[in-house]
Amino acid sequence: MYSFTPLKDEKLTRKGLANMYLGRESLFGALYLTNQRLLFVGYIHGNVYVNETSVALKQIREVRGGKTYFIIPNELKIIDDRNEHYRFVVRERNQWIEAIRAEMALAGRVLAPGS
Repeated sequence: MYSFTPLKDEKLTRKGLANMYLGRESLFGALYLTNQRLLFVGYIHGNVYVNETSVALKQIREVRGGKTYFIIPNELKIIDDRNEHYRFVVRERNQWIEAIRAEMALAGRVLAPGS
């Protein structure tokens, strides 16, 4: 149901269902991690609006976890070099964080301590 067109030499390393907060809206879709980027493909309003949001690994400045409803540890927070904030609700949040950091290291991007 969810798909994207890979970039040249792009390899998928992780995927899973996710929600993305876009302003006041919550989109349901899929989150993909590749060797080049983090990509969300989702729908809003009964498949009327398709959203594809992509962040290059080399542009990610911060990766951290968060909690929904202040108690559920399932939120993934990403901040890029332009100070854009991305929030996703995922299963296995800590594994996503580790996978993103590992791919970023392979892509030559090192995060600041605590990110």
